[in-house]
Amino acid sequence: MEIDTPLTIANLYPDFTKQQLEEAEANVRRYLAVLLRMSDRPASEGRSINDLVDCRFADSGDQL
Repeated sequence: MEIDTPLTIANLYPDFTKQQLEEAEANVRRYLAVLLRMSDRPASEGRSINDLVDCRFADSGDQL
């Protein structure tokens, strides 16, 4: 794929049928909507998304 070629679902999955491409696009749109909601909610509450993240390794207890 050329560098200037737009990234599309069809470019990512050239062997998909039209129905599969439509389903894949719908899934990507839903996924992006969830990510947007996840980032917007803390901001609407006056917090940073980083305030909500407390990642720990299950076995070691080390914080990321």
